[in-house]
Amino acid sequence: MSGTDEEAKRSEILERLEELLDRKVPIDALDALRSALDYPLQDQVELNRVALGIDSNVFMRLAANPKSADILDYLPLHGAPIILPGQAIQEFWNNRLTAVQTVSSSVKKDFDQLTKSAIKVDAQFGDFQANVTSMLDNFESEFGYIYDENTTNNISKMLEILEDQAHCYFVPRNRFCKFAEVRKLTMTPPGYKDSGHGDFFIWTDFLFGLLTCVQNGGEKSTFDKVVILTNEKKPDWSIRGTPHPILIAEIHALFGTSFDLWDLDTFGSQVQQALANGHAQRGRQR
Repeated sequence: MSGTDEEAKRSEILERLEELLDRKVPIDALDALRSALDYPLQDQVELNRVALGIDSNVFMRLAANPKSADILDYLPLHGAPIILPGQAIQEFWNNRLTAVQTVSSSVKKDFDQLTKSAIKVDAQFGDFQANVTSMLDNFESEFGYIYDENTTNNISKMLEILEDQAHCYFVPRNRFCKFAEVRKLTMTPPGYKDSGHGDFFIWTDFLFGLLTCVQNGGEKSTFDKVVILTNEKKPDWSIRGTPHPILIAEIHALFGTSFDLWDLDTFGSQVQQALANGHAQRGRQR
């Protein structure tokens, strides 16, 4: 395909995305609201038939999750598109990787000292010790990767796999920034809870990437469900795990499929089940 053809195809996809974001293409918000109220979804779709997007807050933890070995084994076998939004790479460096390299030593030292101090608290302080210990356990579970010595090595392995398996796209920033502003003013998800437009560009980069994969065709361009992997808890993404109806509606308008948000633990469990059932291998042979 010539460069001119590629440019025309890219322009067509961007125009379609603009029309959706500007509501020149209608979305069925009412049906999406019903779907959200009926959550969790009962659609039984093999993991191998699920198009995956990777949010920045999952990108880092992929390499540090207890199920990371299974996840990294599975990703090369996945039979549907894997989209890594360009915005996620920027945020990975800005907010995650630099944290590993600049604060890991001091955080580990302070964390260990606080843990030792909590253990020494006298029983007369009632539940104080138990509450502090629980808080520290939660902190380690959520942020322990920033002082895990193996994190950087695991990240390198993960990046090698994603280079081979994932697609990374950016929408033009100036062209789409006006939509980010309007959507924030109208409290349209995602990102209206944030001061900047990072979540908006995570979403639009993802949609652009998935549209491009579908347009290009090929072995891994079809799917029966769309999922973004994210640990985001803000209501401009989901409420108690249920995706915002507008996100559901936009995915259905573009791809005609259901939409879900999975945290990393849910994805890890799905991966282990797929590997146990052999779904990944069967999907690879399709």
